[in-house]
Amino acid sequence: MSGVVERLCQELSLPRAAAEILVARGFVDVEQTHAFLDAGPTQLGDPFAMQDLREAAERLALARERGERVVVHGDYDCDGISGTALLTGGLRRLGIEAEPFVPDRERDGYGVSQRLVEHAGQRGVSVLITVDTGSSAHEALARAQELGIDIIAEGLEQKEELELCRDLGFAWGQGFLFAVPKPLQEREGERIPPPLETG
Repeated sequence: MSGVVERLCQELSLPRAAAEILVARGFVDVEQTHAFLDAGPTQLGDPFAMQDLREAAERLALARERGERVVVHGDYDCDGISGTALLTGGLRRLGIEAEPFVPDRERDGYGVSQRLVEHAGQRGVSVLITVDTGSSAHEALARAQELGIDIIAEGLEQKEELELCRDLGFAWGQGFLFAVPKPLQEREGERIPPPLETG
């Protein structure tokens, strides 16, 4: 395997650690590895294959059109912070007024922060997106609903979390949950804009 690692390092100008990780994950062909590392939009799968992603995109398009405020609520671990930063930056590039929030581990604990929900309600936030929170904060989600804040939650995989959201009247799917208190198509008098375009 060291020969494959050396070849990837030389031909793709990779650090040795990166090449070792790629080889450990089955990337042994230079062209295949290059295609993986340099993937463009045409090489990605259909994002709308994820359950309810279209509804989430429509809700964010509506937020952009109306100039609504969106909060991206991440977790305080590595993937939560990274995901929050990437999503906040992407939403801003698309013209959405988005601000990040990462909870204080000591004050807020794990999951959706009750403190943030109250703050978001006071500041007129319309959409709360959770990233890697794995929330079991039943009261915080219910309070967000009371305040009229729509929730788009990613990565809810625990059965009780999915059941909670279903009990609150949200649509839900396995692994990903995209939820708003009322389905958009049922909101009287609202025009649904097309999904966000990234071009």
